[in-house]
Parts: sequence; C-alpha cells; structure tokens
Amino acid sequence: MKNIKGEIMFDKKEWQKNYNQERKEYYIKYHQENKEHFNKYSKQYQLEHSEQIRQHKKQYYIENLEQIRQNHEQYYIENKRQFMKAAIKWQINNPKKVKEISIRHKNKRIRNLEFEPLNESFKNSEAHHINRINIVYIPKIIHRSIRHCLETGRNMEKINKLAMDFILKGA
Repeated sequence: MKNIKGEIMFDKKEWQKNYNQERKEYYIKYHQENKEHFNKYSKQYQLEHSEQIRQHKKQYYIENLEQIRQNHEQYYIENKRQFMKAAIKWQINNPKKVKEISIRHKNKRIRNLEFEPLNESFKNSEAHHINRINIVYIPKIIHRSIRHCLETGRNMEKINKLAMDFILKGA
C-alpha cells in the first residue's frame, strides 16, 4: 500500500492478521512438542482445583441445560444407527443382564392398579394415577412434564400437586 507521495505505507491490519496466524501456528507447534509438560501441568491443576472445577461444571450445566439437551438430541438423531449397533452388541455380550432387565420390564407391566376416574377424559389428556385406585385425566403436557413413578413414589407429590391444581381450576 502506498501513500500520496508514492512511499510504501505500513498496513497495520494486514500485519496483525499475519502476526496472529504466525502466533497460532507457533503455539500449536510448541504445544505438540511439549505435550508431556502440558499434560503433567493439567493433571496437577485438576488435582489441586477439583472442587472448583466441579462447581464450575455444575453451574454451567444448570445455566445451559436446554442447549445441552438439544445438542444431545441432535447428536442422537445424527448417530442413531451407531447407538443401535452398540445396543445390539451390548445385548449379545450381556445375555444375563438382558434377561434380568426383560424380567423386570415384564413384571413392571403386571401392576395391580385399578382404574376409577375422578373426572372425564378430554382431547390431549392422559390418565394419571394419583394412587393405586384413582386416576385423573390431565393434559398430556402436564403429565409428561415431571417424570414420576407410582411404584417408588418418585416425584409423585410434585405431579399430584400439578394434577390437583389443574382439577381445582376446573379446566
């Protein structure tokens, strides 16, 4: 680049671009040549700061949960065949576990639950057991918003509260 007098001018943007590229290449080469040193330092840091690292990961997970779920879902969609192949391979290699899981699954389906509805069904509703006998129809979205299990009692208080709130509102 030349100025009005025809003298060669210094192009700072071009120099900065070249400098950054050269530094990047230098650091990559340096890191590859001194990999053992960096690995040793990294392990040392992780040992000394394990609690801080754990807290940071926990906070990141809380703040980015929705994005993480979307990434996992997208990865599964793109690699579904690999997941299926791995599952089949695991089933072949673990026949005892497969049998145990199958028995548990079948037994889970043979539950002693009665079916006495407390309200009428409606479009896009699902039956929710509030106990072993009574069911209420609630919107599918509410029913699937909280994973729950009547057998173990997991999250039953939460889902029953949502169900009762829905019923009491008279929707």
